[in-house]
Formats: sequence, structure tokens, C-alpha cells
Amino acid sequence: MGELEVLLLLARDPERWWSADAVNQELRASIVSARRHLKELIADQLVERRGSDNEALFRFHAADPATTDAVRMVAQLFKYRMPALVDVIYGQSAAAPVSASAPFPRRSGASAHRSGHVDRRR
Repeated sequence: MGELEVLLLLARDPERWWSADAVNQELRASIVSARRHLKELIADQLVERRGSDNEALFRFHAADPATTDAVRMVAQLFKYRMPALVDVIYGQSAAAPVSASAPFPRRSGASAHRSGHVDRRR
């Protein structure tokens, strides 16, 4: 989830330039993981970098508008449906592709909310 959280942090304000230290402080992660995630996002053409190694700054900059739209959609899912999004990312098998229009599982009861359990019965 760390790389996704870094991406969504930077995508919140695409005009803002972030240092790796500022990303680390905002997400309360390790500086090593913040740097690693930023490097991966640059390689994926989702983040651009300026400056030298010690003073590098980063900001969200997708290669194309469709990717920007997809990141915005994921940000909304992350904000309002994080448990379901995590399940989609980590809980689905390769044999069961996820459709963007597929409904998210419903939670049942207050205890499901606290435990993170998602009721898959329909």
C-alpha cells in the first residue's frame, strides 16, 4: 500500500513539489521506503522529479490524461471505500479480473467495520 499512498498524496495537489522527507513526514513512513516508492513512481511515469539527489523534489505528473483520471478515481475509492479497494488490490485471484463497474462488497454490522471484515454474501 505504501506506493499507492505516496501516489495519492502527490496527486492531491499536482502543482505541489514534495521532498522525500516531506512525503515521509506526511505518511509517517520510513525515509527509505518513501524514496523507494518515489523512484518506482518515476519509473512508472506517474511522478516527475527535479533537483539533485540531496535536494530532489517530486510531484504527481501522469504520462497521459487517462492515467490522471484513473488516479483520481482510485483516490476517491481509497477515500470512501478503502477496505474494498485493498481487497481488490490484494484479495482477488488472477483468475477473477475486477471490472471498474463491479459493485463493492457490502459490510454487515458495526463489528465488520471495526474488524475490517467484508461480508461477501449477496
